[in-house]
Amino acid sequence: MLTKSDLNHPDVLRAYFEKVVKYKESGEKFIVNLDEVWPLVYSQKGKAVRELKAGYDEGKDYCLLSQNGKESIFSQNGKNSKRGRKSETYLLSANCLEHFIARKVRPVFEVYSKVFHERVAEEKNPDLIVDRYVKTYKQKGKDDLWIKSRLDGRLARNQFTATLAKHGVEREGYRNCTNAIYSPLFGGTTSVVRAKKGLDKKDNIRDNLSPLELTAIQFSEMLAVQSIETNNLNGNAQCEMASNQAARAAAGALIQGMKKVN
Repeated sequence: MLTKSDLNHPDVLRAYFEKVVKYKESGEKFIVNLDEVWPLVYSQKGKAVRELKAGYDEGKDYCLLSQNGKESIFSQNGKNSKRGRKSETYLLSANCLEHFIARKVRPVFEVYSKVFHERVAEEKNPDLIVDRYVKTYKQKGKDDLWIKSRLDGRLARNQFTATLAKHGVEREGYRNCTNAIYSPLFGGTTSVVRAKKGLDKKDNIRDNLSPLELTAIQFSEMLAVQSIETNNLNGNAQCEMASNQAARAAAGALIQGMKKVN
């Protein structure tokens, strides 16, 4: 739940609205739980509900959770209590969120409009997505070589996971195929890599690798994709084996290359 204290923390507001944008892109119409945002403007939920009902159309601008049978990803518990009206869950559309909440508080609207306008602009010009990506990592102190390696790696990773899905990998199979890539390159699974790098569970492993390590993973996943596709492999076991073999080949090539350099 957002509160008035968050008005002094644009990063918190931005993170929330970025989640809203992502959910909106999923195609859902009613995407925001009123319980999450009314404290930004109103002192009591009852007043917010009265103004919502008086100024907006049910079914167009908002709906009750119990009426559409769906829950917002922002809902606290996903439940609709039967105790009375005070516990009813109202879901808002993106347009309703803007006019009913965001536009009434300047700090909120400044962040809201920036996030949504960025997405609209990016839809028209996808190059802006790359620009935002680069800017974000630059702010984290990453150089151009690292950023390129990370971006190339993300594309390879997407192709890798898409190929696994296409060839029948399920559930823990994705984790096992990832570990099959990591083990020859780093001497262990993701948990081992985290331990070696001093990372917490919440830390993204690839955000903490060197350009060379990122490239090694990228090469391994590309080799695995080629092997799986060429040999028409299917299922968790076969794809895991192909992933491990690809990573072993990449590790061997890397070792030989480093010997020549040194």
